[in-house]
Amino acid sequence: MIMTQMTVVFSDGCSVESTVGSERHRHIMLIPQRPPTLPGAILKEHFLEPRGVTIVAFARAVGCSREHISRIIHGNARIEAALARKIATVLDTTPEFWLNLQNAADLYQASQQLQGWQPGTLYRAAG
Repeated sequence: MIMTQMTVVFSDGCSVESTVGSERHRHIMLIPQRPPTLPGAILKEHFLEPRGVTIVAFARAVGCSREHISRIIHGNARIEAALARKIATVLDTTPEFWLNLQNAADLYQASQQLQGWQPGTLYRAAG
């Protein structure tokens, strides 16, 4: 059987790689072509600046330090679940929005750090 590696690149810079030709696709993996925008940058550029909200005022509103919010905005701290809930409440969004942004950044960073890594053993599903 002939196996074919296929890559589709989307307009947002992401691609999907898939090995086709077997009874099932062997793997499908979303591979970002550029680093995702960090949640802190989105917080600042799309929520705080347009509303004229300072870091100090926002930190007070969500109940954490100015330093912590500043570290998030500059990409030096993560948005954890409890803070995602607070941010979502204050900005009328959802916690999932903030956690998905953080998850995308975390997965991109992990994929960069693990480039070239291969598992010692694979445990495939039976069937």
